[in-house]
Amino acid sequence: MNTNRLLTGFIGLLLVGALLSCVDHRSFIVTPGADRLRVKTIEQVTTGTTMMDFAYDGQNRLSSITSYRTPDSTAFPVEKTFYQYDTQNRLIQVQHSEVRRGSRTETYTLTYNTAGQL
Repeated sequence: MNTNRLLTGFIGLLLVGALLSCVDHRSFIVTPGADRLRVKTIEQVTTGTTMMDFAYDGQNRLSSITSYRTPDSTAFPVEKTFYQYDTQNRLIQVQHSEVRRGSRTETYTLTYNTAGQL
């Protein structure tokens, strides 16, 4: 169980890093819109289907990931990860919650030095 939460959080951090390092949206040729250049859903089909839904804030930054199993998510935990940014668009907090089965929450706070390094 802990491995799944850590893996989901790590994948989320990797996605945020990839999104922040993306330069496609800075080009004049590609103009991002409300429905372009963003992942909305990932579906993993195994014995049950694992769904991951992605949400973005008003500045097109990843704000949350919700992970659940279908067709019956009551048998498995629903996991939610929320991301917060500072005024310089740097990731400053990740909060991972497991809804059902104990409802645990883990919060990670990131701080930067004056050179902008973690």
